[in-house]
Amino acid sequence: MQGKLELIHNVWHIEAIRDQLSVPLCKRHDDYIKGLSKEYVEQYAKDKLFDFELINEFSNPEEYKDSSWGEGEVQAVLVNTNRSETWEQIFFKYNHLPDGEFIDTLNTSYHPPKTKMPF
Repeated sequence: MQGKLELIHNVWHIEAIRDQLSVPLCKRHDDYIKGLSKEYVEQYAKDKLFDFELINEFSNPEEYKDSSWGEGEVQAVLVNTNRSETWEQIFFKYNHLPDGEFIDTLNTSYHPPKTKMPF
């Protein structure tokens, strides 16, 4: 599915217009985007379509550590569609982050070689 990022009540959502739904991003993606500068998000995320998958507490229990079990909340996970990016390109794209945050980004947002954050 594809949708646009939208900030609703201080939580990033992905809005899939064709499917008429708005789904909150999983916490690690929400925290990640909030950690980027406003200018960076405006330049690279505003009005851009992102591929995403829907997850729930049964398919991805690791994303629901802070939620009560059985609430049935659905979240969105952004999916990389540009799989030709090299680790060198990734490093230079995110080297503006402090060291610890950069390492955390690689550990939580990139699952080589299949997926990564799309911006």
